[in-house]
Amino acid sequence: EWGLEELVEYAHVRWPIEQFHKDAKQVLGMDQFEGRTWTGWNHHVSVVLMTYSFLMTERAAQGAAARLPPFSQVARIAIHEMAVRTVEEQGVDRQTAERVAEAMLRGFTDW
Repeated sequence: EWGLEELVEYAHVRWPIEQFHKDAKQVLGMDQFEGRTWTGWNHHVSVVLMTYSFLMTERAAQGAAARLPPFSQVARIAIHEMAVRTVEEQGVDRQTAERVAEAMLRGFTDW
């Protein structure tokens, strides 16, 4: 009953939802919750959603003049900078903090 234009419109609406689920699971660990309570799961998913929103905002800001960078690249940059700042707060120089941040990110090589 639907025409080609309607089918294409629905396909375009569905794609961002599927992309969100993929990024949220592969990059942000939405599917890694191992708790047993509804409250814990709700908190976990809330943090993932807030993180996703923040990273998408950063991604849009970085790609304003050109093509948007991949989501995983923006996530890696944000995690790296946060790790550097956290280590620097402990009185470590920037160069050492960079090395520590890189070591922390080695576990994320799959994305």
